[in-house]
Amino acid sequence: MADVDDKGFKTLYHYDDNNGFCIFSWVDDIVVTIVSTNQSKEAVIMLRRSRPRDNQYNKQFLLLDFGERALTDVEIPRAIDYYNLKIKSVIFHVN
Repeated sequence: MADVDDKGFKTLYHYDDNNGFCIFSWVDDIVVTIVSTNQSKEAVIMLRRSRPRDNQYNKQFLLLDFGERALTDVEIPRAIDYYNLKIKSVIFHVN
């Protein structure tokens, strides 16, 4: 999967390879790329989320999703939720 240079917000890029791996790139405050053998792009979850800080890339999207609210329900891929809950403390960067 190519590098993602996306200024969007809550965008999912997904690729299924021939070996059963699902590769996800999720554009949120940053781009998160993960590989999974047990998650699919169709599996989503609704979460109550705190409003992130505004920046030059997300400001217009935050207004659409949050308005002036500090919290809102946001749909995210289940694979990203799993990453946020279980794996976030162990991150490997390959250059």
